[in-house]
Amino acid sequence: MFALAQGKWSYIYDHNAVEIHKLTRVQFTHSLEFLPYHFLLVSCSKKDFAYQDISTGAIPFHHKFEEDSGHANIIRQNPSNAIIHIAKTNGLVELWSPNSDVPLVKMLCHTGPVQDLVVDRKGRVMITAGADKKLKIWDLNSYKCLSEYYLKSAPVSLDLSQLGLLSISFNYSVEVWNSLFGHDVKKQEPYMRHSSLDSIQRARFCPFEDVLGLSTVRGFQSCIIPGSGEPNFDSWEVNPLATKKQRSEMLVNKLLEKIPSTLITLNPEAIGSVTTESDYRTRRDKLNRELTAGKVVKSRPKSQQQILSEKSIARREENIKNIMKQRQEKDKQVEAEKSMPDFIQTDDRPYDALNRFNRKRPREVIKEEEEGTTGAKRQKKPQVSTRPKQW
Repeated sequence: MFALAQGKWSYIYDHNAVEIHKLTRVQFTHSLEFLPYHFLLVSCSKKDFAYQDISTGAIPFHHKFEEDSGHANIIRQNPSNAIIHIAKTNGLVELWSPNSDVPLVKMLCHTGPVQDLVVDRKGRVMITAGADKKLKIWDLNSYKCLSEYYLKSAPVSLDLSQLGLLSISFNYSVEVWNSLFGHDVKKQEPYMRHSSLDSIQRARFCPFEDVLGLSTVRGFQSCIIPGSGEPNFDSWEVNPLATKKQRSEMLVNKLLEKIPSTLITLNPEAIGSVTTESDYRTRRDKLNRELTAGKVVKSRPKSQQQILSEKSIARREENIKNIMKQRQEKDKQVEAEKSMPDFIQTDDRPYDALNRFNRKRPREVIKEEEEGTTGAKRQKKPQVSTRPKQW
């Protein structure tokens, strides 16, 4: 299946180009992104964007931009954590997750509109190009600019290959650069250049192939770029040589292993990890140092769903504490009853085999004597003999 944004609405077609679905939540869509591990289709227009689950048809998140926040120009996904990067006309790049009503991160990347952006496969570097004729490389861990390049004109499209080659498309030419990030020395000349007679609209690398595809106003062109495609592929992940049966089985396995949208976070390694006491102390000391240094710690506004979840977690923890306390008291009572014998021997003579026939007191009488409910100990009555006296 493939999705296509046409005019006012977006449509989904099958492999025979037959229309299957019509997406009417977002109007005048200009960008589409598909998250393969979550089966989510992200559609974006100038005023809003939405996530739609193509396996169930549900819409887990829909957001409208504020009027003074600028129009969305382009969207791209981070392949490592499924975070959506939205570039705007005011030079901002916002990082969005379907679990937050506000952007997770806001970055002012350019003084003018952001023309295009791209994120590498490992999710460590983001490359942006703006109308100010600048190309910037950003570190997604510290959100700082690593390097900056001046271009001859405003680029039209950017794309990264599987091996890290960057294509920069202008109106009538394409430049391919290699090793732009990860090295201290700046590159002075591109790896390859290609000129076109038609105006270029977009350029994309073909996966597992050394081919760069160009879409122009008149059609399609392809260029050979040696060393751009991944030569070794993982057949369990993506198999370009799969048969029809293998593709159907792979689709079923992916549907069974679909990751829910609630697990999309900036740091995917935090899921399943345990916060130790040393980590808690480290964060507490860091917060105290920031407060003593005079830094203002601003917390993001919490959504209604987050507030309700925190209240339910606190209520659940309180109920668990009460239940554990009741269980401990009950266990102590049971242990005390087990340690007390059923009968206690009345005399202090040494135990022998015939002591079993001695008179013994029940446990209830001993318990009452210990609690003081019976008062003074009962005195034994003198035994009266019924045998007649012998004269």
